[in-house]
Amino acid sequence: DDSEVVTLTFDEDLSGSYSIVVQKVEDLAGNAISKTTVSFEMKDTTDPDEGDISAKLYDAGKGIQLLKVSFGEAVAVTGAFSVLDLDKYEIDGTNLSDVDDVTIKAVDSNKAVEIRIPEEEFEINVATDKLVIARYADAAGNKLPAFATGKIDIDGFDVVEFKSVELTAGDTVVVTLKDKLTTFKADDFILYADTSD
Repeated sequence: DDSEVVTLTFDEDLSGSYSIVVQKVEDLAGNAISKTTVSFEMKDTTDPDEGDISAKLYDAGKGIQLLKVSFGEAVAVTGAFSVLDLDKYEIDGTNLSDVDDVTIKAVDSNKAVEIRIPEEEFEINVATDKLVIARYADAAGNKLPAFATGKIDIDGFDVVEFKSVELTAGDTVVVTLKDKLTTFKADDFILYADTSD
């Protein structure tokens, strides 16, 4: 009976542990359900998509370059398909495990890695260099279908760009940026009002 089933469809793929609370529901006779909390698991069964990967270079010309690689989802940081394996990263034909003093760490809840590369050992040219990453897995163990990604553009860093700006209430504007800020002040943001409004 369709009246006994409610189907919830999420806007995006979810994975991990969740809880759902059911309350204020009555049966056809008017009997209300007691507030009920049910825990459940959403299993990620989707393979990583290399189209979700982005790479951005920070601190060029400052001695230690910071290459941030974002995967678009939480990825494996242990095991054979870990993204923390420098052998998996190649730039312009150079494997980063062969470059002296390169370090790597997971950031953003394992959704990205930061690779620090001394410029005196290897200098990245964002105009010409491309990144290739060997097969890795997401946090659920789903592996990149291909042996390696295609060539990924490395973007330079100039300014922090806006991803979205939304008026969520009469006195609230929610600003989402394309990069994480570590230091900022309220007066770094200026709201311009149209003269007619």
